[in-house]
Amino acid sequence: MNELRELLEKAIAVNSPTAKCYLIKQALALLEADKREACEGIDPCVMAFAKQMQYKLDKNKHKECSTMNPDGKGRGWKHCTTPWLIKRVRDEIDELEDEFYALQKRDTEGILNESADVGNFMMMIFDNESNKEI
Repeated sequence: MNELRELLEKAIAVNSPTAKCYLIKQALALLEADKREACEGIDPCVMAFAKQMQYKLDKNKHKECSTMNPDGKGRGWKHCTTPWLIKRVRDEIDELEDEFYALQKRDTEGILNESADVGNFMMMIFDNESNKEI
């Protein structure tokens, strides 16, 4: 990341628009290489699931704190208790089953969305528990 910082600092300092553009393109290429390296070895199915999970998280960002948090404070899952999140996992599994068995029509989009919801609540538990002080 030092190399990226140096490129961006040079781009800011240089007066020539052509040189500025060249340095910014180099910085973007460096970021793209870092992105590829970060994803190397990750199963494509895991990446697709993670993207769907992020889509669902973004879609639900508008929800009020009281909708997400049982005590109504803060935003997101950091203030949720693990038992409450486990209950939400069960609720989401029920919704997933409903989508799967609904009139035997197999709504693929609904199944993908509900699967991501289950995954998100599991991720919230994982995140909260892994960040607890021991």
